[in-house]
Amino acid sequence: MKVIVTNISIIIPVYNSENQIEKCLDSIFSQDFSGVFEVIAVDDGSCDKSIEILKKYQENDPRLKIIEHGINRKLSVARATGMKAATGDYIMHVDSDDWLMPGVLDNLHKKCILTNADVVVFNYIKETRKGKRTFVHSIKNELFTKDKLKVQSFFYGAVWNKIVKKELIEKMVYGEYGYNSTEDLIYCSEILLKAHTFLLLPKYLYVYFKNTQSISSSYTPSKYLSDQIVIIKTIELLFDKYCPQEEIINNILNYFEKWIFLFIAKINFLFKSDFAKSKTYISNIYRSSLLTQNRFDKIIVCMNNRFESLCIVARLFGLRTSIWILYMNFRKKLLKNNFE
Repeated sequence: MKVIVTNISIIIPVYNSENQIEKCLDSIFSQDFSGVFEVIAVDDGSCDKSIEILKKYQENDPRLKIIEHGINRKLSVARATGMKAATGDYIMHVDSDDWLMPGVLDNLHKKCILTNADVVVFNYIKETRKGKRTFVHSIKNELFTKDKLKVQSFFYGAVWNKIVKKELIEKMVYGEYGYNSTEDLIYCSEILLKAHTFLLLPKYLYVYFKNTQSISSSYTPSKYLSDQIVIIKTIELLFDKYCPQEEIINNILNYFEKWIFLFIAKINFLFKSDFAKSKTYISNIYRSSLLTQNRFDKIIVCMNNRFESLCIVARLFGLRTSIWILYMNFRKKLLKNNFE
């Protein structure tokens, strides 16, 4: 009896995605791929018709496997559930409101076989609800390397802009705790720390749909900061397990803090009612031995000086982000005055 080898497993966490999931699945199952792939959709307790749509789709294509959590266990656990069920030599993640460009699977698999890289990282396209596209040209030149520091800056921000060897996802710290925000930092950091060879590929292979109704878009600063208490503890576990070099540690912590600075600016200008609660969460975050007193002092300065927080956001994210925060603050005051 011939054993069929699955080349690629594609994991899709699904939560209330009835309006986007079919487009996502169509982009995968329409791929012209000479190998074998499977799609594992993990429904994380959806309250809409997502599971019905998945089951109907499965009737036409048995390569779609469905796992039902029954209750919402959060994004990190949904991804981990899918990875545990995967049989492919390589693992990809696709979010349920995003889609793949044509020819992606064949392109990536050929690169994996040719280079035997543990991880292949690629560029992507951002698309808004109005159809406006932004080509995120992070990777400019193809590069095969064993140097983690050369690839580290391309790793963060997304789980879905990479394909990894299956052995890398075995016995991970990632997925042991449930969280929706910053789960990509934990996954990407752990893959970086476990992998030995990397390929940076300057091709646009994925379309990220900028969904203003997504879980991450609806996060209040206090909710985000409360999650970071668990995140920093998970980062501690990663460092204890893999013992990375000091520069990699600092880069991970800098990325972790970058988003805290952003949410502090949002608190100062848009969510003043969250201030007291957020300050408590920040104090709990900075009890971690990983975060020095110097780091904590900078955070407190920003909590107490909103224009300082805006300047740091401009430095870390660009001037447009700071201007957007000021614009939303002005708009909020204008609406309040009109209402009164």
